[in-house]
Amino acid sequence: SGQIAMRKLLEAYLSRVEWHRSFPIRLYPFLSGELVEQRPIAIDPKIAFGRPILVARSISTAVIAGRIDAGESLAEVASDYELSVQDVEEAVVYERAA
Repeated sequence: SGQIAMRKLLEAYLSRVEWHRSFPIRLYPFLSGELVEQRPIAIDPKIAFGRPILVARSISTAVIAGRIDAGESLAEVASDYELSVQDVEEAVVYERAA
């Protein structure tokens, strides 16, 4: 009976993989335990050597988190990269979880 639940979970994760023919080319990881459709972060081997990036600007999530760790505010970083504050928050949350 637990196999149906596992199938749905696996399908949710596989739906976040972008495919080209039969090859995976981009992954959109979940940011929390919730299965939501938002895809602000991607892992793409063609961009930043496969490091996680913010899709909106192709900026490494590690760069964003590093600036926040250095004491800059979310609003400052968002303004510098023309991102939403929510995107910056999600990049930091992703880096903290990794």
